[in-house]
Amino acid sequence: MAAFAPRPGRIALAAAIDLGIVATLVAGLGAAARTLFGATTDLGWIELAVIFLLVGVGYLGVARRAVGATAGESLLTVSYVRRARRPQIS
Repeated sequence: MAAFAPRPGRIALAAAIDLGIVATLVAGLGAAARTLFGATTDLGWIELAVIFLLVGVGYLGVARRAVGATAGESLLTVSYVRRARRPQIS
């Protein structure tokens, strides 16, 4: 299915996969923090957005440095980075 989807659709699906991974990481870190430190769940949406952003940037950085692509990019063979085309010299 994904191999036949147009490029924008594949990029959106890859982003959804990566957002799901980040959401899972945030939920897991939250559960670990509550268990280990007795943290409360009284986070507002701003705090949650900041945590989600930090985990997302961390995931992107680790995935890019370790493997060269995120899980979504690898699964659907797309890249979020736009590569400039070299001009043809005639």
